Amino acid sequence: MTKDQAIAHFGTQEALARALDMTQGSVSLWRDYPPPMRQLQLEALTKGALKSEPDCDKFKLSAA
Repeated sequence: MTKDQAIAHFGTQEALARALDMTQGSVSLWRDYPPPMRQLQLEALTKGALKSEPDCDKFKLSAA
């Protein structure tokens, strides 16, 4: 997901920040994409409505 997609999903950058329990200023520092761990967090929070980029898979916990 891109930063813009995440913001669009939550409506505002501030709402996105609140959903992640972080400051709006921290979100504003993201470039085009949220950091991998934040992407995974957003995917979980949105129950898959937002999908993390494939390169984030290496950060997923396995259920082994």
